[in-house]
Parts: sequence; structure tokens; C-alpha cells
Amino acid sequence: MKILILSVLLLFNVCNATYKDIVKVVQSMNFTVTSTTGGRHNPGSDHYKGRACDVRTKNKTNEQIEEFMQIMRDAGYNVLDERIRPFGRVWSGPHIHISVPKCIVDPSIKLQTTNIFSADEET
Repeated sequence: MKILILSVLLLFNVCNATYKDIVKVVQSMNFTVTSTTGGRHNPGSDHYKGRACDVRTKNKTNEQIEEFMQIMRDAGYNVLDERIRPFGRVWSGPHIHISVPKCIVDPSIKLQTTNIFSADEET
């Protein structure tokens, strides 16, 4: 039950994230953000909504990139590997596209964030 509650809270936080939150995570992992809300992107892109970033892959090994993408997926972000140009899409060179998931949050659900773990439970 604890894990389920924690997962719901993490998902709730990711769903409310912006490109600024993504930038913090990316930089903490020693990767570089190359594009947020500016630049040229596909029509309707989450970049223009402040919900996506592009991340440089230059000077990173395939192992580092794969690990980075898995960590971002595990954290709940959408990850697109655009190291190879996607057919028919705007592309600025090899990069990883990270975006906030489109979450549908039921407003009738009330999240309780206090007393998730009681003092007598082992963590």
C-alpha cells in the first residue's frame, strides 16, 4: 500500500511538471538541455506548451543515454529517442525528447499527503 501511495504522489507531481522541472532533473544527471519553449518544433508540440525539453546526446555513450532514458521513463516522463531523424518531422539533430505525460486527473480524488508512513512501520 505504501508503494502505491508513493507512486500516485510521484505521478501526480510529474503530471503537474513543466519544462523547468524537467531541466532540473536533466541537469542533475549531467545532461544538457538544448531546447525548451523556443526554437522550431512540430505543430502542437509540447515545447510550445512549456511541457517538453530536448536533451543533447553529443559526447555521451550509448550506455549513458540508455540509462538516462530509462531513469526518465521510470520517473514517469515520456521519452522519445530522436538520435535518428523521425520521418516527416521537424528535427534539429540527434537528441532525446522528454515531455510531461498527458495525465487525466479526476478532480473528485482527494490526495492525502500526511501520515503516509506511521512511526511504528518499517521503511
